[in-house]
Amino acid sequence: MLDLVAELATETGTTLMMVSHDPQDARRITSQAMLVAGSTVHPPAETTELLDNPPPALKEYLG
Repeated sequence: MLDLVAELATETGTTLMMVSHDPQDARRITSQAMLVAGSTVHPPAETTELLDNPPPALKEYLG
């Protein structure tokens, strides 16, 4: 299902905004992601960079 949503967004040139708690899903379908931690929404970042070098709040979540 996730692949279908990503494919449709790509085909139609639309922006997809979704919430995921699965880092692998984020890596698979998006080039940019935003971290929401506590009451703070961080600016968009390259998904790979964000997950490979997570800020403290994300690092704690990822374990």
